[in-house]
Amino acid sequence: MPFAARIALIATLTAGSLPVLAASTPFTPGEWEISTKMEGVPGLPANMPPHTFRQCLTPQNNLPQEKDKMDPHCKVLENSMSGNTVHWKMQCDMREGKTTSEGQVTYQGNSFSGISHIKTSYGAQTMNMTSHMSGKRVGDCPAGK
Repeated sequence: MPFAARIALIATLTAGSLPVLAASTPFTPGEWEISTKMEGVPGLPANMPPHTFRQCLTPQNNLPQEKDKMDPHCKVLENSMSGNTVHWKMQCDMREGKTTSEGQVTYQGNSFSGISHIKTSYGAQTMNMTSHMSGKRVGDCPAGK
C-alpha cells in the first residue's frame, strides 16, 4: 500500500477511535450517524468523501468511535470534559511510525461537531492532517446495543 494511503487509513482510524469517557455529557442517548472528513493528506484527492458510520452513544459510551476498528497499538494519553466539550490526546506506536492525535468534540443536544489534529511520523517523513467530525442523532439504539 502506498505510504500516503497507509497514513490516511491510520489517521482515519485514529480519528474514529477516540477514548470512551464514563462521565455523562449533555446529549440525547441513542443511535448517532457520525462523519469524519480528512484534509491535508498528501497524495490523496482533496475532495475525498467523508467516512460515515453509526454508533449507539450512551452516558457511559459518549465519544464517537468505531470500536471494531480501534488499533491495539493506540493508547489514550489524556482525556477531559469541560461543560459539553470533550478533549483528548491519543498516541499510536506502530511499526510504520508514530501517530498522535489531539482534538475535541462539542455536543449540542442532538448534534455534535469537533476537530482532531493528527501528526504522523514515518522515518524522516512527517505529515500533519486535520479531521473534521460531525454527528447527529438518528433514533433510538437498536435492540441489543
